[in-house]
Amino acid sequence: MNKAKLSFAVLVLVVLCFCGGCGKERGDSENVGNPGHGKESSDLQNTQIPDSSQDAIELTSPQNDDPPSVSSSFRDVLLNEAAVFCTDRFPKSDTNGVREFEGLLSEMPYGYENARRIDRFAVVDLDGDTIPEVVLEMAEYGGFIVLRYRDGQIHGNVFGYRSMNLLKENGAFHSASSASESSAGKLCFIGDTAVTDDKLSFLLSIDRESYYIDDILVDSSEYERAFALFDETPEAEWYSYTEEAVRKIFVEGVLFTDPLQKLRKMQRSVRLT
Repeated sequence: MNKAKLSFAVLVLVVLCFCGGCGKERGDSENVGNPGHGKESSDLQNTQIPDSSQDAIELTSPQNDDPPSVSSSFRDVLLNEAAVFCTDRFPKSDTNGVREFEGLLSEMPYGYENARRIDRFAVVDLDGDTIPEVVLEMAEYGGFIVLRYRDGQIHGNVFGYRSMNLLKENGAFHSASSASESSAGKLCFIGDTAVTDDKLSFLLSIDRESYYIDDILVDSSEYERAFALFDETPEAEWYSYTEEAVRKIFVEGVLFTDPLQKLRKMQRSVRLT
């Protein structure tokens, strides 16, 4: 009798386990194979997958964090469609006398009265960082404005009319503070301050003439040979400051190269491969 009861209990336990397992498997198969069942789970999957994939696309898109290109930034400023920050700050300059301006080029206060018109411009790499600067020459000896790209914006530095003569295609130029003092060199920038890196210097005092190459005193013949090399360097090409010329160079990109964009394209291709 005890054996019969034990056998019957085992049989009931087996039947219950089998039915419970089959019921679970049958319910799962209906939810996957039949869209009419398990609607809540199906809707959850349908809403989660597109959202997560869209987020992934937005996060990995290489264009979301791109600043404006170098050429388009210059173009907008030159066409008076974007503001520019300009200063005449130089090393050791009196901070009380430093002028700063932020606005459109057409509203620029620098230069002599009634001589603030931009006459022409050149595209050269003044500081050797492979990103060209744009040099603006003001009409009527109004001086020069150097526009440069930094951190996605255009910044400007103002120079006197004797400060950037004989501009060369390699970015070198000649400057003279007077008939008795002149130099030839290039530019570098520290923040908003323009620093002149003189390679050749000439100084005329009352009793002597002094010649320098990289701040080292040399005789006149050595200086003249070095200056001849500077003089033989091809000059930068200048363009009339017109809307047509600006669009030709900075929109169509006939002459202006955009190394920052090239670098980003290279980085993208590396990420994709």
